[in-house]
Amino acid sequence: MKKWLRRISLLVVLLILGGLLVYGFWPVPIQVDLVQAERGTFLVTVNEDGKTRIREKYVLSAPVSGNLFRIELQEGDSIKANQTVLARIEPGDPTLLDARAEAEAEARVRAAEATVKQAEAALQRATEAHELAEHDYQRALKLLQMKTITESEFDEYEHHKGMAKADVQSAGFALAVANFELELAKAALISTRPNSSSDKLPRTLTMTSPINGQVLRVLHENAGVVTPGTPLLEFGDPHDLELEIDVLSTDAVKIQPGAKVFIEHWGGAGELEATVRLVEPSAFLKVSA
Repeated sequence: MKKWLRRISLLVVLLILGGLLVYGFWPVPIQVDLVQAERGTFLVTVNEDGKTRIREKYVLSAPVSGNLFRIELQEGDSIKANQTVLARIEPGDPTLLDARAEAEAEARVRAAEATVKQAEAALQRATEAHELAEHDYQRALKLLQMKTITESEFDEYEHHKGMAKADVQSAGFALAVANFELELAKAALISTRPNSSSDKLPRTLTMTSPINGQVLRVLHENAGVVTPGTPLLEFGDPHDLELEIDVLSTDAVKIQPGAKVFIEHWGGAGELEATVRLVEPSAFLKVSA
């Protein structure tokens, strides 16, 4: 009986030792976090610094030779279309002008008329593009409500609509400036014909602003004699801004017009959104310090 008890005790001890050995050498499982897989958007970004600039800048030039009155406007002053006087010129003696000057004035009028036609065509194209973008946006809005397209795809239609609206505004400004330059060219042509209608022309040529905006730079502030083509001041609309961002060529080839731009650290809360309008086709060399 004692012999069987010793055997059973020895067997129990061996089983316990075997169990301890198995427990000691058993591999420890690696702890992991489990989450539910979801379908999302993979976003690749290129981070660079940029600077803002006014999209369309216009330079007012003297249409005729004469005595320029001192320009009272300062940089940053607001201007209103057809109200704010930009500059005034008292034309010189028209009898001193010859046939060559008259021919040059006629050529400037024809060039200004061609510019007006070009601006009108650009405005028509921009308007039609905006109407198409508006139609696509309304259709995309219905598809989004039906959950047929994703929010990311809808955002692209919304951005295209905003770009088209900005293009219409820019084309309208360009047309206003083109008409303004045409009027100046016609005034310069009349001043070269003293025997026809110069007596009916006001002695002082007053040039008013063609658009609403601000004075950017005063290029010729003091009074004095100016010749045709002398730049007087630069103006534009500060609300029509665009970003200029320099990126490496290896990154630029991956950026396409219409891509989203997220603007951070611009001086306000949150981030702003924009859209790539143009990728310059040529590169330049930049040496870092």
